[in-house]
Formats: sequence, structure tokens, C-alpha cells
Amino acid sequence: MRIERVLKAQVPEIAVITNIGPAHLEFFRTLDNVAREKVTLIRNVPATGRVILSATDQFADWMATQTRAEVVRIPGAGGAFARSAAVAVAAWFDVDRVAAEAAAATWTPPPGRLVELRGVEQTTLLDDTYNANPSSLTLALNTARNRAKQLGAERLIAVLGDMLELGGESERYHRGIALLAQKVA
Repeated sequence: MRIERVLKAQVPEIAVITNIGPAHLEFFRTLDNVAREKVTLIRNVPATGRVILSATDQFADWMATQTRAEVVRIPGAGGAFARSAAVAVAAWFDVDRVAAEAAAATWTPPPGRLVELRGVEQTTLLDDTYNANPSSLTLALNTARNRAKQLGAERLIAVLGDMLELGGESERYHRGIALLAQKVA
């Protein structure tokens, strides 16, 4: 569903753009087009609103110029970004910062989203079976590798989900993830 259609039903006061990555390329063809689609959301946040962006996203500087709202840039990726973004959203709604940070610290990812499981005989299992994209799977594999080292795990087993909607670049992206997975897990 296009963002424009959603905006006909509701105009947001606050918006979070996690990243612009190679997702939905089947429909949008290029990263620039993906970015333009997501910018549709933040262009509709009023000047009195807030837009939260990833400080490390390659499109962050451009996206920040596409809104009249206050822009908050948050560093990090994956779960760390999600927790920080949640605290920033909570602050918008006047939730006490200490309470928001405490709640964010207890957050666990939903099933299939970079869930770490301890296996038998010094094994770490990574469940990242939700529909993914090359950026999220790269982050998942690198995060799991680092975490397995921290835990002293001798083996890392990654159970990965589909990368759908990659269009003509599907084979290239799947080969790249396969090479990384071979090195990591």
C-alpha cells in the first residue's frame, strides 16, 4: 500500500523513518524511489510535529530538508535504534524519560526479528525468519556474530527468512547474503 493512500485517512503528528534500504525494489526499482516514497510521509508531518531519522542513513540529510517538522536524528541500527526512537516518541507524548528508557530496556524483538536463542553445547541460534531485506539480514548476521563471540559460543546457527520484493536485483542480493552467511554462521 502506498503511503499516500494511508495519509488520506490520517495525518501523523510524528513519524519515524528507520532507514532507506533495498526493500520493496520490486515496486520502486531504485533506492532513490524508495526514499521518495518514504519522504511522502514526513512531508505530511505538520511544522508542529516531529520526524525521527536514523543519523547514519545515507538519505538522512536529504530527508531532513523535506519536512517543516522538528527533526531528531538518532544513531545506531536495529534494536538499539528502535529503543532510542521509542524513547524519542515517548518524549513527544510527555512520557517521563526514565520510565521510557526503563520500558525500552525491557523490550524484546517479536518472533523472527533477530531473536537470539542459546543452544546446547555452546551454540547460539539466530532466528531472523521474518521477511527481510539485504540491509536487515546483514545487520542481523553481523550482530549475531558479535554476540556469539561475547557469549563464547563455539557455533552460530542462523535461521533466515525470505528476502522478498527485490525485483531484478534479487539474485545479486541473495548471493551476497549467502556469502556473508557462509563466513558468519
